Amino acid sequence: MLINISHGLSVKKHEANGYTQWVGFTAAPDNHNKRPMWKKATGLMSVADIMGWLKAEYPQSGMCEKFSEMTLSA
Repeated sequence: MLINISHGLSVKKHEANGYTQWVGFTAAPDNHNKRPMWKKATGLMSVADIMGWLKAEYPQSGMCEKFSEMTLSA
């Protein structure tokens, strides 16, 4: 299940063999539907890696903090 962090950014949780990893998705720019079409932006990443990616790609936007808040119970 995708967890929407913002209108153009989502993450998906993967659990296997006792490990939790995340994949980042961005909204496809040329989509004219009401619901966004998501395209994979990252491969499987640890929590620390996905937070680093969010800080690098979306610096000043607070996306890293939103990810932390929204996924503590995910």
